[in-house]
Amino acid sequence: MRLIFFTFVILFLSAPVAYGQWTYPNSSTISTVDKVGIGLNNPSRKLHVQGALIDPHILFELESGSNLGSLMRIRSSKFNDNWDVGISAFTLTATQGFSAIPTLDLNRFVIKNNDQERLSINATGNVGIGIGYPQQKLHVNGNLRVEDRKIFLGSKQSLYADNNARVHITSNNTGITGLRLIDKLGRRHGELYGSSGGKYFGLLDGDGQWSYFAAKDNYTAFRINNSEKFRINKNGQLLIGTTSAPGAYMLAIKGQMIAEGMRIRTHSNWADYVFEADYPLLPLEELEAQIKLQKHLPGIPSAKEVATEGIDLGEMQTKLLEKVEELTLYLIEQNKLIQQQQIQIDALKQQIK
Repeated sequence: MRLIFFTFVILFLSAPVAYGQWTYPNSSTISTVDKVGIGLNNPSRKLHVQGALIDPHILFELESGSNLGSLMRIRSSKFNDNWDVGISAFTLTATQGFSAIPTLDLNRFVIKNNDQERLSINATGNVGIGIGYPQQKLHVNGNLRVEDRKIFLGSKQSLYADNNARVHITSNNTGITGLRLIDKLGRRHGELYGSSGGKYFGLLDGDGQWSYFAAKDNYTAFRINNSEKFRINKNGQLLIGTTSAPGAYMLAIKGQMIAEGMRIRTHSNWADYVFEADYPLLPLEELEAQIKLQKHLPGIPSAKEVATEGIDLGEMQTKLLEKVEELTLYLIEQNKLIQQQQIQIDALKQQIK
C-alpha cells in the first residue's frame, strides 16, 4: 500500500515536465508539451504533422453553405494585421453603401510582403508576380531573369511588345548585345548582333560570319562567307567589288557589268548645238593639224585621261554625237564641192566635143 502511494506522488510531481498524449481509434496520436505533434510522439516544431505519403497532411474546409472567407492566412507579426501568405476560396469584391456584398471571386493563393501582393495564383492557373490578378499563365510586373538562359515558347511562339511596339533585349554585357537563333539540335542558324555601344550592328550567318554589317555613321556592307560584296558609304556611294571610289562618283564597280538596257539622263546640252548657224566648225586643215599634234579628236579625252579618271557616259555620248554631227557637216560640204566640180567637169566635156 505504501509503495502504491509513493508511486502516485512521484507521477503527480513529475507531471509538469511530461507531455500529454492521446491516441484515437484510427491510430492517430496527438502529443503536446509546448509543441504539438499530430501523428507522431515527439514533435520537433510548434506544429509537427506526420502522415501517409498519398493523403494530404492538413485539410482546411469551409463550412457547407459558406460564401465568404479565407481558408488560411499567415502573418509575420502579431502586432499588426498585415498578412503575408493567404489561401482563399472566396474574396469580398463588391460593396454597396455601408453593407458589404460578398460575391464569388477566383480562388487564390497569395504571398504578400509589406502588405503588398508579391505572388498570386488564381483558379485558372494564372500566376502573377508583382501583380494581384494575372491575365496570362505568367504575368510579371517588373523584370524577369532566367538564370539558365532558356525560355521555352509554345506552338504560337509569339512575343508581344509594349505600347511603343518594341521588344527590348538588354544584355548584361556593356559592349555586346545579341539575339541568336538555334534549333532543337543546337545548330545555329543566324544571329542579330550589336557591339561597341551601338557603333557596330548586323547579322551573322550560321557559321558566325557577317552577312550584313553596319558601322554607325560610316558605311553598311553586305557579305557572303565574310567576304564583302558591296557597301553603301555614308555619302550614298554604292561600291561593288571595292571598298573605295575615286572622286565623288556615286557608283563604283570593280569588274565587268552587263545589262539588258540602260538609260542615262544627261544634265548637259545635247549635241544639237552643232547644227546652229554660228557653230565654229574647224576647217579640215586645222582639224588635221590638231589630230597630228594631240593624237586624238578635239574635245575627246586622251587614252591617258580615260585610264586614270574614266569617262562620264552621258558626257561621252554627247561628245561622240558632237563628232558625228561635225562629220555630217563635213560630208555635206564635201558633197557640195563634189557637185560643183562635177558641173565644171561636165562643162569641159561639152567644150571638148
